[in-house]
Amino acid sequence: MLQHLILDNAGLYGTIPTELGKLSRLQLLSLSNNQISGTIPSELASLSQLQALYLASNQIFGEIPSEIASILNLASVDLSFNQISGSIPSELASLSRLQTLFLGSNQISGAIPIEFERLQNLAYLFLDNNRLTGSFSVLGELTQLFYLDLSQNEYNTTIPSELGRLTLLQHLDLQLAGLKGTIPSELATLQSLTELKIYGNALSVTVPPQLGLLPILAGFALFDNNEVFGNISFLCERNSLLRVYIVNTNNETLRNVSCSCCKNESWRDQSFSDINNVL
Repeated sequence: MLQHLILDNAGLYGTIPTELGKLSRLQLLSLSNNQISGTIPSELASLSQLQALYLASNQIFGEIPSEIASILNLASVDLSFNQISGSIPSELASLSRLQTLFLGSNQISGAIPIEFERLQNLAYLFLDNNRLTGSFSVLGELTQLFYLDLSQNEYNTTIPSELGRLTLLQHLDLQLAGLKGTIPSELATLQSLTELKIYGNALSVTVPPQLGLLPILAGFALFDNNEVFGNISFLCERNSLLRVYIVNTNNETLRNVSCSCCKNESWRDQSFSDINNVL
């Protein structure tokens, strides 16, 4: 019986056949990088042995069918770079074995379900470039998270202090996420953090000095948070590995920020490309 069906980059178009739901022994279904359109058929929920579902980089639209939550063996799901809309089904919290969830670059709206606190094995969560709103404090319960990307959304909320519980987190991307208020000092408890991006928000605060004590933080992008103020030299003076960028997208150094060791190259300069390597 067929266990792996991999048809990436195969020039496929049209819709996903509902007959795929009859492949009862299938463990891996990968149809990424094609021109598949239509919706995700609920018949895929019959694939009880499925461990990985990869449908990224297609033209799939419609909502994520809640029936997928019945595939309890799922460990990895990638639906990124499509045209999926609607909200994130709270039923996905039933996928207790889920380790990676990629939903970035879609048109998903609404709030992150509070039921997600049950995804205790989740290590990689990408929800970037959507239309998500509301609080995401529930993610502070996902203590196995290694990489969290919530960038380019419309949260219109503050950075929740609960993120300080994610002690294994190495990458935190909150850029261009509609955030306001303070940078919580609780982020200083993220001793594994190497990358922190919070630029392009509406923060109006001083930077907590505790962030300068993070032992392996290598990149901190602060520009376009134009209401951030104060002397932040402590960030890079205490951590020789850390590069702090404080130039906004108009090529202007943040006027209320002083820093003797920060990077203030123009983002259009060739040197700015370094941020993509660090962050």
